[in-house]
Amino acid sequence: MELIVKEPPVFNSLEELKSYFNKEIAEEEKWGIFYPFIFKLELFISRIKMLKIKIIWAFQRIIRKHHASDIDLNRLDLHISKMILPKLVEFRNQSLHFSPTGKIETWLKILDEIIFAFKWNIYANWEKNPKKERDFYLRYFGNDDPNLDYWNYYDSEIVKKAEIRAQKGFELFGKYFTCLWNY
Repeated sequence: MELIVKEPPVFNSLEELKSYFNKEIAEEEKWGIFYPFIFKLELFISRIKMLKIKIIWAFQRIIRKHHASDIDLNRLDLHISKMILPKLVEFRNQSLHFSPTGKIETWLKILDEIIFAFKWNIYANWEKNPKKERDFYLRYFGNDDPNLDYWNYYDSEIVKKAEIRAQKGFELFGKYFTCLWNY
């Protein structure tokens, strides 16, 4: 089941803008004083449809052999990252660690890099909230970049650094995957 998202209108000229608002005003005048109720009814119906979709996803997670819904399989990397990240953070915060590197400080730095990679995948790479994305980069890299906004995303040096660091974190995750255990 595909979720249909209505794109905001784009206007190429002032005439297009005027005609759009004239249509909106005509629709409002057609319904008269009932227009706010019609608007709220449409909003209510859209929320019911979304609830229906979420119920379908919940039943898919229960019924399917692999316990994944269509939305989980649509963005499998994001789904896996959301499942693994809290467990990695808790694993890192435990006091007893087996260190495959010999030094506990080095092992904790490796775990920090792995955690960064999963946070990057969740917060910066696919999150639909540009403010959270910007806060993520500023928290890890500190300095502000004029290209760090929604429209110049790939021109930013901070974003490029974060992608390289995340890739190294995922490589470390693969390398030390069998070492994620405690005494």
